[in-house]
Amino acid sequence: YGQQGLGDIRVINGKIYLFGHSMGGLIAAAWAKENPEMILRMVLSSPLFGIPRAHLIKGLIYGLDRFVPGWVIKNPVRPSFLSHDLEEVEKYKNDALIRRRITVRLVHEMLRYTAHFQKEKISLPFPVYILMADDQERVVDAKATKHFFKNLTAPEKELEALPGFYHEIFNEAEQGKVFERLKYYLRKPLGSQEMGRP
Repeated sequence: YGQQGLGDIRVINGKIYLFGHSMGGLIAAAWAKENPEMILRMVLSSPLFGIPRAHLIKGLIYGLDRFVPGWVIKNPVRPSFLSHDLEEVEKYKNDALIRRRITVRLVHEMLRYTAHFQKEKISLPFPVYILMADDQERVVDAKATKHFFKNLTAPEKELEALPGFYHEIFNEAEQGKVFERLKYYLRKPLGSQEMGRP
């Protein structure tokens, strides 16, 4: 993101800014819950707090995980649902580093963690900001993200749902809006609690 003018993000008083996108957003939230003392602020981008139509595959995945956890299945993400920018879609299709397969165990773990965040009310001692696609999100469950946000307790929290955007909000045609909002979250003045003062 340095090319977008965000500059460096430094550790302040031993704490970090934590950013997570998609499944990385789920991982970031899980890690933040276990290590809250290490985080200054957290920003999540199109986080995975629910899988679309998960109820249709949950029983099957749980059963398969008991017997063949290493079984590899096709990654269900459709490139055309990632961005309206066709050049970005082609980059995704041709990226040799993107895994086209996923194990049953990984799907099971995703379902397990998303279920946890849907059931429990989460309290975090630092500001949390969420940027997400809204009405055209097809990769993750947007309603699940809004449910997580509603049940979240934090000193400060904001959610911005972007109508008309696909999942890869930082690779959309109007990505400038998203980068500006991210800069706003990162540049907000630190409060006394964040600076370590009572």
